[in-house]
Amino acid sequence: VAFKSISLPFILNEISFFGKPKNKEKVVNVKIIPANIDDGIIFKRVDLTEGNIIKLNYKNSYIENDKLIIKNEENIFVDNVELLIAALWAAKIDNAVIELDGESIPYIDGTTEPLSFLLTIGKTRELDKTRNIFELNNEICVKFNQSSISAKPSKSFIIDINDENGNFVFDNNVLPYKDYLSFSKEESKDVSKYHAIMIIALIFISNSYCLFEINATNFDKKTVFEFFKNLFVNAGRSI
Repeated sequence: VAFKSISLPFILNEISFFGKPKNKEKVVNVKIIPANIDDGIIFKRVDLTEGNIIKLNYKNSYIENDKLIIKNEENIFVDNVELLIAALWAAKIDNAVIELDGESIPYIDGTTEPLSFLLTIGKTRELDKTRNIFELNNEICVKFNQSSISAKPSKSFIIDINDENGNFVFDNNVLPYKDYLSFSKEESKDVSKYHAIMIIALIFISNSYCLFEINATNFDKKTVFEFFKNLFVNAGRSI
């Protein structure tokens, strides 16, 4: 692997939203507030008084019942985090505290569109220091049952997904993120777009920005999660 440096925005003001998480009845309130430089993404369960801090990294991330769970050593967890993580990636924000008064992030309308909009209108400034971009030097491939995923060197960030619904390609350099993925839903026929959001979220757990091409066939969340977990941990980018 290799690393390049880029400057990233840093949020200056509080961003708030609320809603009912999927399959939940209780409304959950969420605040995204500035964090210290190099703190990364931190989830804070304000409905609890002890053991309520969970850092976003692979050490605290799990796939349980086909869902991405962020959980600390005290077994305090937050789920439904994929869409928010992908929206933070799109806004290039990798330092923030996310406060919530429940165990699940609200989906709002089931897409990243409202989350991306909120992050876009928030005030930001560029950090005085740079962040690393993760690059591959050679191709890596993993196959499991009918699923496969590979990553190979590229000058841009590309996700190429093939499944029973056809083929979908996301190229971050061609169109803005929201024009590609913001209206995709898990329940839609074009589920491969939703899988691209999941891949972005599973990568960004590493707090890394990447330049490589990903090819996934018959998307399986646990296979993809383990693939990137091993990739980033072995490269020394586990947090």
